[in-house]
Amino acid sequence: MQSSSTPFQSLPNFGNGGYGNNNGNNNPFPPGMSFFPQSDGCLQEMQRMEHQVDLVQKEANKIEEKSQNTIMLKNLPKGISCYQLFRLFGMYGNVMKIKIFFSNPENALIEFQDNTQAILAKTHLNNCPLLGNNIFVSISKNPIVFNTPYIPENNKYLADYTESKEHRYKIVGSKNFRNIAPPSPVLHLSNLHEDRDIGFYRDLLQDCGIIRKYLYLKGESRTLLVEMENVGQSVAVLINFHNFNIEGKFLKVSFSKYQMIKDQQC
Repeated sequence: MQSSSTPFQSLPNFGNGGYGNNNGNNNPFPPGMSFFPQSDGCLQEMQRMEHQVDLVQKEANKIEEKSQNTIMLKNLPKGISCYQLFRLFGMYGNVMKIKIFFSNPENALIEFQDNTQAILAKTHLNNCPLLGNNIFVSISKNPIVFNTPYIPENNKYLADYTESKEHRYKIVGSKNFRNIAPPSPVLHLSNLHEDRDIGFYRDLLQDCGIIRKYLYLKGESRTLLVEMENVGQSVAVLINFHNFNIEGKFLKVSFSKYQMIKDQQC
């Protein structure tokens, strides 16, 4: 009994017949033709529309970034502590919370008091050298949530600094806001102990790197500029010695606006 034919049996074999070829080109149209028109005008219009979509997406990302106050850190060095991150990122705003990922400790989240501070930190510290690693900083969509009870003494992965007395920007409009600078080999040391000379501070910082130059500011016996060999060394000084207690005097360390100390400076 002859089987009945179906509409599909009458179609040409586009794989080897028609205008196809054995390389898998199953185009049923003659060479140079396709189902979609590909005129120059059409391509230009498609490219223009794609460009507009990209611009809209970039603007949307900017708006979203301006509404977030949490940053994501990647490529952190092994063993970095929440307090060291607090000292470094506290240069650019009041850090509220820090969460180092337990299962992936080279990543962390830092929550700032507001989104302007988060953007400042991202701008100045993305690709910053930190104890041998260059860290990567981006704005995060996710706020920090502590999923377990927070016990400061027993937790090296979580820190809540909301009520910290060490915030640099407690007073709105203070001079600290005007002195924000990107990471620099030159550090500004203030609140120096009156009974400690330059030799004491040179010995204190020597484990962090090589001090190339130092200079007391004119008229200021308790304010000192110190130039380290590179930015990585100055970062190490800041994260280890900002707010360091020297017999009741808490040393203040910040990045200077200068990139080097000149002989006639200040």
